[in-house]
Amino acid sequence: MAIRKEVRICEADGCGHINEDLQRLECGRCGINISYIPPKMLAEDGCPSGEQGRKAGATEANPYKTQTLQRIKLVGRRDGVEITVPPMGGIIGREGDLEPDYFCHNDFVSRKHARIFFSDAGYYIVDDNSHNGTMINNTLLVKGEKYPLCPGDSIVFANNEFVVRTL
Repeated sequence: MAIRKEVRICEADGCGHINEDLQRLECGRCGINISYIPPKMLAEDGCPSGEQGRKAGATEANPYKTQTLQRIKLVGRRDGVEITVPPMGGIIGREGDLEPDYFCHNDFVSRKHARIFFSDAGYYIVDDNSHNGTMINNTLLVKGEKYPLCPGDSIVFANNEFVVRTL
């Protein structure tokens, strides 16, 4: 399984250092200001260096394939509640890890209703065999199948409707 983490990659010529401490304002190798560089999600295959660790789109200075992480949130249509989805995703439901206090008194939402996760191509959602279903843009999801999430999508968990927004 791939390891993922947020990093800042130095853009100075010839540096490409992977800075894992997002609180640090300067590059750990060359010392230039990196505070303006947006965090990226780093996907490693577990190999620290060498050809085996190289990915498509990699450079000599940065042997890992990276992509800019576009964070998302779900905004409730009825009440405006905002649920920020962490980079690694989470579970929506009465016993989920994404705002369970919001869903805990809604018997129409399953205990573990749906899963949102980040993959190479962006965020996805999977209905985790919920009792009352999950819909994206008025289309009922097939339980257990993954569907891409895009900004502006409408998601309904049982009787709760949300819109996907970027942070």
